[in-house]
Amino acid sequence: MDEILEKEDDGELKVGMEVHSDAEAYDLYNNYALEKGFSVRKHVIRRDSSNNIRQREYVCSKQGFQMDENLCEVKKVNKLETRTGCKALF
Repeated sequence: MDEILEKEDDGELKVGMEVHSDAEAYDLYNNYALEKGFSVRKHVIRRDSSNNIRQREYVCSKQGFQMDENLCEVKKVNKLETRTGCKALF
């Protein structure tokens, strides 16, 4: 990744911004998300033939839905469902 992501003067992230590393992109988006009141998680990663990261998606921690569970399986504890289908991504 040879892009530099920087916040604009208005504090918003803009399309086409660039970063130098996966960690820098994650830190930048995570800090932005905290300011806006949500949290993020790493999602899809795509690599080139040399195994270099070409694309990485960061999504809202509530993105998607919980997988269907096996109804025959007895569970000790029912977990709170946190995935609600949020569409925020970076």
